[in-house]
Formats: sequence, C-alpha cells, structure tokens
Amino acid sequence: MNDLIAEYCRSLERVRQGQKRIQAKRGEPEQLKEQLRLLKGMERDLLWVIQWLEQGRQPEPSRGMENRSRIQREVLWSQMFESEIRRMEWMESQRERAAYQEKYAWVYQLLTRLSKSEYEAFVAVRGEGLSFQDTAQLLNCSKSSVQSYVRRAEQKIQQLLREQHQHHPFAEKMRAK
Repeated sequence: MNDLIAEYCRSLERVRQGQKRIQAKRGEPEQLKEQLRLLKGMERDLLWVIQWLEQGRQPEPSRGMENRSRIQREVLWSQMFESEIRRMEWMESQRERAAYQEKYAWVYQLLTRLSKSEYEAFVAVRGEGLSFQDTAQLLNCSKSSVQSYVRRAEQKIQQLLREQHQHHPFAEKMRAK
C-alpha cells in the first residue's frame, strides 16, 4: 500500500512540475490555459486518491460520518433476532389493520344511511370517478337523476357528519376534506 501511495506522490510531483513549466511558457494563451486546466484537474484527482489511501475512506469529512451512521444502523438490524423483527412487523400490521377497520366501519355506517339509488350513484361518481352520463347509462336513468342522487347523498353525508362531529374522531378529518 505504501508503494502505491509513493507512486501517486511521484505522479503528483510530476504534474506540479508540468504546471510550473506551462506557467513559465509564452505562447497561445488559450492553448496554455487548457493545458493548465487539465493539469490542475489531474492534481486535484491525485490529491484526492492519496487522501483516500492514507485515511481509508473518502476525504470529505461529511462522508465518513454518513457512512458510519449507515453502518451502525445496519449492525443494529442485523443483530436483532429474526423473531423480534417478525414480532415488530406483526404489531405494526395490527395497528394499521385496526385503524383501517375502524375507518371502514365508520364509512360503511355513513353509506348505509343512503338509499340504494343514492348509494349507487354516489359510489359510481365520487368513488369510481365515472361521469354523470356514464353512471346514468349504468343505472338506466337520466343524467339529471344521477346528479340529484349524488347531491342528495352528499347532503345526507354532510348532515350525518354534523351530527356525529362531537362523537367521532374521524368526522372532523373527513369534514375538512
């Protein structure tokens, strides 16, 4: 490894000597600038590689901490027992499932208060995103009937939300939307 570092240091010294020769030359300024720019890039790259080899990590100070943090997190998870990981995943899924079931029951309770026509029109237009015309064709009725079914369904739902506002935690969230 020391031989490799020494070789890079010799190359760095040659690049710096080349820079001095170009700066001492007199000639076309554009061509000299381009050669000098190339040598400065080589010098920067050689310095970076030498630092990398000496330190054993990327030279930028933030990189070392980022990598160390990532490694620490990976060690933490890799040292956990598989049963503990499965237990944590199961607990998380149960929390999500309970919240979903509670929301589902609450929405179902709201929708059961609608008439069959209102329910079908509301779900088709607001839930499935169908147009009033397409919904009218599906339900074998006029477009204006579908519009009135949806309007009545929305009014009923808003009324039920106002009634349950004090009693249910999801009511305010739904009302805000």
